[in-house]
Amino acid sequence: MSTKKPVLAALVGACLLLSMPALAEDTTPLPDNTAVQNQENSGENNATDTPISQDNPTGEENEENQAPTTPANTSPQPPDTNKVGTASIQDKVYLYPANQTAIVNENKILMPAAPFVDRDITMVPLRFLTQDILKATVTWNQEDKTVTIISPEKTVKIDLANQTVLDGEAIYEAPLPPVEKDGYTFVPLRLLAEVFGCTVSYDAPSSQITIITPAREIILPIAEFKQESTVTAGQMLTLYDYSYDPTGRAIIDKEWKVEKDGQLVTSTHDLSKTFSYPQAGTYTISLRVQNDKKIWSDWFTQTVEILVNEPPVITKFNATTTRLYPGEDIDFTFVAANEHWEEITQSRYTYSWKDADGVVQEVTEKPRSFWSPGFVTVALQVKDAYGNWSEPKTLDVQVYKREVFSELAYKFQSVLPGEIYLNHNNVNYNDYDAAEITSVSHQPVTLIASNNPEKVSMTGILYQDSASGDIRLRYHHRNTATYKINIWAIARNTSDHPIQLTIKKKAQVGPWPDVLQVGQQVVVNYLQGEERPETVTIQPGEQYIINHGQRALAIDDLVAGLIDVSCPEPLEFTICSVPDTMKKPDVTQLVKLDKILTHIRGTFANATIDLAVTASGKEIEKIIVGREDAYDGYFLSGNDAMTNTPTVNNGNRGVLHHITITAEEKVGVMLNPRGTMFQGSLINFDGKLCYLANSGLLKGSHNGIIIGTLEAGETKTLTYMAPSGSDSPILIMLIPETDW
Repeated sequence: MSTKKPVLAALVGACLLLSMPALAEDTTPLPDNTAVQNQENSGENNATDTPISQDNPTGEENEENQAPTTPANTSPQPPDTNKVGTASIQDKVYLYPANQTAIVNENKILMPAAPFVDRDITMVPLRFLTQDILKATVTWNQEDKTVTIISPEKTVKIDLANQTVLDGEAIYEAPLPPVEKDGYTFVPLRLLAEVFGCTVSYDAPSSQITIITPAREIILPIAEFKQESTVTAGQMLTLYDYSYDPTGRAIIDKEWKVEKDGQLVTSTHDLSKTFSYPQAGTYTISLRVQNDKKIWSDWFTQTVEILVNEPPVITKFNATTTRLYPGEDIDFTFVAANEHWEEITQSRYTYSWKDADGVVQEVTEKPRSFWSPGFVTVALQVKDAYGNWSEPKTLDVQVYKREVFSELAYKFQSVLPGEIYLNHNNVNYNDYDAAEITSVSHQPVTLIASNNPEKVSMTGILYQDSASGDIRLRYHHRNTATYKINIWAIARNTSDHPIQLTIKKKAQVGPWPDVLQVGQQVVVNYLQGEERPETVTIQPGEQYIINHGQRALAIDDLVAGLIDVSCPEPLEFTICSVPDTMKKPDVTQLVKLDKILTHIRGTFANATIDLAVTASGKEIEKIIVGREDAYDGYFLSGNDAMTNTPTVNNGNRGVLHHITITAEEKVGVMLNPRGTMFQGSLINFDGKLCYLANSGLLKGSHNGIIIGTLEAGETKTLTYMAPSGSDSPILIMLIPETDW
């Protein structure tokens, strides 16, 4: 006769829930939840030959320009799927009395019934205890009234008649008999858990029961990848993922880490989204994978070398002629050596010569002819898709004295809008008389302009005023604070009823560091932009960020915006600067910043000008734009609502000009900047955008920019707005054909 061993100490005040139907109905063994290899998805078949990313070039469809890819049948060989990795793990379970939620390895499980405490003994549902904690199966023997619990480590019987637990030769007396409650069989927690080697503890302040299972060995999934081929910076990195689970379970998650020189570059679940086109260098790439049992593999690590993308090299640079008369055509061809898969995306021509005073002059533009007798040096650089510029390749061209065509005749007879006029004769176009203005009218557009302080060093309101009807918002600001900022354009409803705001057109540029580029591009975007009305209803007291999507400015970056809106009743419009950490600024809590120096801010009515001009064609004439003497009352007068003082829009910045020209005789039209720096744009006679100039920045007032021609009797319109950052005065020159 066996001797009964002492009852294990009862867990006072604690309870664990494991759910199982009543014993009388529980005649079917529970399934074993340990991993079983699926014969249809074995470890051998579970390895995936799937590239993380692959090249898909968008250039010309010839092999020479295509980025190299590895055909499917030449991808790296899959790994040996007989690899097996193991790890020792313990499950940790948290339970609370009278609470149906159990936490198993940080995952919440909702149980059908809660554990309970009876006479300081925690009772838990048998099925939950065996299936979810012990990973065991249960069988019921009706004849001898026993329950058998079978785990991978041992077999234990519960003798219901004698209220004992049999663990091999050891016999334990149950502190309480199993009971049926709410359709589930409950058993003493601590007794059975400790028989199976679990550690059970109880925290009285939180009423938390902790069960830690014995250590067991599990088979880990295997992480593995291989690089497709050698990669150069600018190419898409392709890695083939061969990860698999030896037991046939599905891989449900991946974690990648990329390091360079001991520093983390990226940590991601999808490498193709964050590391598709790496820069040159040596990288350590690591991968681990997780199966559908939430088990992670060990890290698999490889070193990946990304080769340097070398600049292109111009191997041949030829001209159609190296000797020509002024006004004769010249053209150029070149051959550049580069990575065979990478395109040449841009060419840049610069030519230079000595003027009559021996001073070297230089122009960045592809020349079509030359007008300065002597030798001209033409230099070419090309840029590849990665952004590398080649070293310059040069050739010399000799220019004779006798003109075939003057520069004006050549460029007006074969118009290339935006081409630079070099003005070799040193004409001062400001000396000519103004053309006859036949009419001036204004459209009722209110301009709310914010360009002061242009340099923003602190948080606050840059400009604020209320307006209704058609409104154009203009802002141009640089961040000089010591932190990143946002420049927001905000509409606020100060009334007691809802007001609709319609955003008709938005042009937003930046953040960029180049003031001239920002100023030009925002006008380009505005002139080219189509109206796409977006209507929002702003409730009383609410505010709406109009330029949402405008990115934060790093230190010394600029942003600019031109936004057309309309509202039937007044709304308060605020341009403000706030730290980029302030996601929802309240304009009522911001201070108003003081005006500095001469940049404009204010509210100006009638901010679209329709100007009609007649070109007589009898002499050279000018149209003045952006300068006070354009005509009487040209500069818009307005009000600085922040100080309630009058202000003048010097330069008429933010004012849209429709300039309609009627030619009585054939004329050429050329733009002549009158400041120190200019980089602008306009909508030309044909309705297309024209960069002023095509080559970018113009310095000084010497050169011009070709716009086009008007035949006798023709009437055509230019649309223009002064670019921020550039000097505003320009002349539009009307040059009769007889003066070409």
